[in-house]
Amino acid sequence: MCGRVSKSVHESGSRSYRSEMSYEVEGDITFSDAGAALSTLGGNPVAPGTYDGSADIDLPASLQLSYAGDLSDRTQLLLGVEWTEWSSLDALVVESPGLAFNPTEEFDWNNTTRYSLGLNHALTSGTVLRFGVAKEESTQGTDNRSAISPDSDRIWATLGAGFNPTDNMTIDVGYAHIFVEDADISRSDKGAQLKGTYELEADVIGAQMTYRF
Repeated sequence: MCGRVSKSVHESGSRSYRSEMSYEVEGDITFSDAGAALSTLGGNPVAPGTYDGSADIDLPASLQLSYAGDLSDRTQLLLGVEWTEWSSLDALVVESPGLAFNPTEEFDWNNTTRYSLGLNHALTSGTVLRFGVAKEESTQGTDNRSAISPDSDRIWATLGAGFNPTDNMTIDVGYAHIFVEDADISRSDKGAQLKGTYELEADVIGAQMTYRF
């Protein structure tokens, strides 16, 4: 006689789409003496000072696919892919009644894809350990890199844990280090030559407590 023991495996997948989101923002534009001089050299003379301004901006659409499956009774595998349509964000145009021109930041960004892999492992004590890595493509290259928000390809490495000190309390902690490739820039579209390399990296620490009444 032979027998076979079956084991149930929990798997789930999801997909979601988020359309473009439109915003209108208002604020101040400040030109320093150097900024005013550069604007004048670029053919848009302006006096140093602060001016009222507003802008309309559409944030891009995105598509996300995810999967979660059990590797064992205590270990869960997580996979994800997210595509973002950054090419739809052409430019940021700031309108101001006090200026004879509209300050404009051209983007010309590329669409990006983010790939992620994670593991959740439950200990016998009930604590859940979390590990993850992700690779994220850059929206920018050498010719279209923004001096305001320089971006480059990056890899995320994350660690975390979840605890249940009591039946109605959960505490989650997490840490991420972001490895960013050196970002070269070479632009001359603002009336002056901008050429160099950005060296970027970041550390992110987070904590959350949930209490259920």
